[in-house]
Amino acid sequence: MLKIIKAVRVRYIFALLAMALLVSMAAGLMQFLLFEKQQDAKIINIAGMQRMLSQKVLLKAHRLASISESTVAMQSVNGELQTSINLFAQNHEFLVDLNAEGNFFSEQLNRWYFLKPVMLDQRSREFVQRIRNFQPTEQRELNELYMISQALLVDLDRAVQLFEQQSNQGVQRLRYVESGIWLLAMLLLILEAKLIFRPMEAQILAGINELKFQKNETEQALSIKSRFLARASHELRTPLQSILGYLDLYRQERQVHQLEQAVTSANQLNVLINEMHDFSRWSNEKIKIQNSYAKLKTTIEMVAAPYKLSAQKKGLTLTVQMDGIGHTQLQCDHQHLAWVCSQLIDNAIKFNDSGEILLVVKVHTLQMQAYLKIQVIDQGFGFDEELLSTLNDHGKIDNHFQGMQLGLVRCQWLVNAMSGEFKFFNRPNGGACVSFSIPVILADNGTSERQINAHGAKALLVEDNAINAVILQKQLSNLGFDVQHVSHGKAAVEILASRSFDVIFMDLNMPYMDGYEAIDHIRTMLTLDITIIVVTANDEPQDIAKAIRLGANEYIVKPLQQDKLTDMLLRLGVISASECT
Repeated sequence: MLKIIKAVRVRYIFALLAMALLVSMAAGLMQFLLFEKQQDAKIINIAGMQRMLSQKVLLKAHRLASISESTVAMQSVNGELQTSINLFAQNHEFLVDLNAEGNFFSEQLNRWYFLKPVMLDQRSREFVQRIRNFQPTEQRELNELYMISQALLVDLDRAVQLFEQQSNQGVQRLRYVESGIWLLAMLLLILEAKLIFRPMEAQILAGINELKFQKNETEQALSIKSRFLARASHELRTPLQSILGYLDLYRQERQVHQLEQAVTSANQLNVLINEMHDFSRWSNEKIKIQNSYAKLKTTIEMVAAPYKLSAQKKGLTLTVQMDGIGHTQLQCDHQHLAWVCSQLIDNAIKFNDSGEILLVVKVHTLQMQAYLKIQVIDQGFGFDEELLSTLNDHGKIDNHFQGMQLGLVRCQWLVNAMSGEFKFFNRPNGGACVSFSIPVILADNGTSERQINAHGAKALLVEDNAINAVILQKQLSNLGFDVQHVSHGKAAVEILASRSFDVIFMDLNMPYMDGYEAIDHIRTMLTLDITIIVVTANDEPQDIAKAIRLGANEYIVKPLQQDKLTDMLLRLGVISASECT
């Protein structure tokens, strides 16, 4: 939206500047033309004055010739005569100079003043000269002066007409210029409307439509999240009830497998919590696949254990068939695999009231590639034909959510991201079958088990939560670390100033000095090149990226799983593994 506002502002300012420039140019041109017309009026006024002065000079000459007694009167009239003839000469020079200054004279005026037969310039000068040399006692000269003055009056009158004609032509040009400016202004407005304001309107409408689209998407996302959160607490109860149920049985019967089932259910609960955290980032493009080696039996048991009690309470039987491959180690994304299986089992339990739910796990090889195929089969009513058609047409999947309102769409995304294939169909004898197949890599059966040992490497654990610290210390001690624990970043930098460690496990949110500041201090102030592993419950990409940017080497998300912790430490070279038989 800010980009649109900036673009609109630029276009609007450009339009205003263009119009302001045109108005300024028009105003300047009009001022210039009006000044010219003012000069024209002055010139016409002076040219008209010449006619009057020629007659006034003749009148004064006659009066001077009629006065013979009074010397004082003669001097007065002669003074008036000289004043008039001087003004006539001055005006004539002004008019003639106009032609010399800038070709002000039109072609007709130029001929009238300087060319035969009129030669008004020469005759006006001669008239001035004769008046200045006028002898009032000579009647003949007075008569000649009268004839010259009358002829000059006619030519001066014509000169005034020529000046007026030239001025009228200038007025006509002014009208043309004014019309041209008006047309240019109209053209500019049309161009602004077409090239500036119409695109601006289209851009604003596009921005409004985009905002409406984003609003609808946001409202839809909020609606989905609201339904998700409403269902999440219900879905988390399944593994939680399994944990409490098996712990209660263990308290009564003290069977080790019951405690193992509780641990398995706790792992499943952790999977669901991770999926909840990732919900806001779920999209087909953003799914991150993390392949690792693990026992297939462990993954499947983690999935099935929480649902056995739920199925039993509903009168259902959950059976797992693994065809003798339970101890096979294979490489795939075990966490996402477990989540897909749990969703399919959860759906089967929800939509069946009796009978058996069968989880079939097979591994087969096709053209040198191993595939893991999993089927969830029930004995219920099966899929509705319309729903079944929609599910098998990936392009039409819209909102078929089950479980945590994430359901089959998410399952298909995950299977596609793992390069697998998803299928839905109804069984001939009743019930539904949902199956998927993903490529996997089988571990070499001849591979010896690894013996992990840190050989007494010194580890600094920076953790403010006492319970987490105890668990982490125990996990690290089992790997052979000599662990030193401090409860915040300030204590960590103080102990690092005097003691050396092989690896640091750093929490991020702590009092006094958080993990970010502590990592920065270790790298910049203490200049230590020690392996730093961030241990946090916050896996937001921007926060992890900030820690890595400050100098952390790797991160792991709480709650820590021993196998993932081991794999990461091996990858970083902090610990080593030796084969044993």
